[in-house]
Amino acid sequence: MSGLSALISAHFRNSYRLKPFVLATMLGLAVFFIVGFVALVCALAIVPETRSANPDAAKIARYLAMLVYGSGFIAMGLNVNIFTANSLVKEKAQRIHESILGAPVGVRKLWMAKSLAVFLPGLALCELFSIATFVGVEALVIAPRMGFVVSAATLLSGLALVPIAYFPICCIVILVGLAGNPVSGNVIANVAFSTLIALTMNLATRAGLDLGSPAFALANLAFAALLGLVVLALLPRLTKERVILSCKN
Repeated sequence: MSGLSALISAHFRNSYRLKPFVLATMLGLAVFFIVGFVALVCALAIVPETRSANPDAAKIARYLAMLVYGSGFIAMGLNVNIFTANSLVKEKAQRIHESILGAPVGVRKLWMAKSLAVFLPGLALCELFSIATFVGVEALVIAPRMGFVVSAATLLSGLALVPIAYFPICCIVILVGLAGNPVSGNVIANVAFSTLIALTMNLATRAGLDLGSPAFALANLAFAALLGLVVLALLPRLTKERVILSCKN
């Protein structure tokens, strides 16, 4: 465990602490996209509902859950997309992985350390933006007209379900990037991010799916389990030889 912690710390420093401009850019993009997303949903759905003659608290709570989930997902998605490929390309060019694997470090420990080094900062961003979205929309948009619409399930959708779905995505992206081309890993992240967020938003707005419902939680867990099976299927490709050869290509 101590060896894993040391690897996570090293990868964290390499990815984040040495790139303040990239980090600031990523945070700026996260704020830009999330504020735009929240403003759009509030203007088109939440504000008209709160101003109606008989506002539906359940419908407002559903829209709020969508905002909390979407904000967390956008934050995590940007973190993975911006930092993963660039860091892996640089590390492969510098033969860092060869040096690490030359020491008594297993390739799977390296993979898990890099996956956690990307996932944990994304998790912090997810929690931060999900809570900020929930508090901001409740306090500024909903509460002045109809009081607080507080639901534990609404918070759960962003604080727990997003990280559960995104951790296996991080594992897949890092696995593909280590064993092959880092850009391919980022393509997978982009496809997974775009598909899941678009599907979730469409189900919430057109089919009336409640993102705070047990049904959605089960669907989210099923999606995460499916991604976990993909990780297990790809794991045999993660060998020391493949990682070293990929550094020479």
